[in-house]
Amino acid sequence: MVVTQNLAEKLNPTENDQMETLQQPPTRSKKHFCISRSQCFVFTSLVLAAFLTGAVISFYCAQIFTMGYKMSKMKKEIAEIQNDSQDMQVEITRLSSLDRVEAMATQKLGMVAPGRDIVLVDAPLTKQNQVQSPVQAQVNTDPAIDEENVDPEKSSWVIEAITQLVSYLEQHVKAC
Repeated sequence: MVVTQNLAEKLNPTENDQMETLQQPPTRSKKHFCISRSQCFVFTSLVLAAFLTGAVISFYCAQIFTMGYKMSKMKKEIAEIQNDSQDMQVEITRLSSLDRVEAMATQKLGMVAPGRDIVLVDAPLTKQNQVQSPVQAQVNTDPAIDEENVDPEKSSWVIEAITQLVSYLEQHVKAC
């Protein structure tokens, strides 16, 4: 029990011990800083200026990153459009090749390829279809057939139709 009382006294100091501690002067002295209003204003202005400068720098950095992102996005779009353009150019070239056009004309449209031989025929002009320049027509024939063996009745209706068309167009052009 004695041991516990000693421990209790150590843990709970008596009133005398508390009075002694109150009367002792503080070992630390408090220093008061005297700051005038102008110094306080200058300090506050500097802190505000530093904050605003940081905010402006952050804003411009964000703008730079945003523009960089937009530029990379635009470059990707340009690359995609160029690839599409090249693909379309290849498709145009493929679709407009003469072999394909000829195959489409003969197979789907039922057209017949022209012969390789060309003969020029001068037809005599009548008073009805008189034209100032002679009309020439192309007729498919064998090379063995010359101009003398061509049947004038078979080719004359084509020549007459062409001469009538030319004379009609000349009259129509002169009227305008």
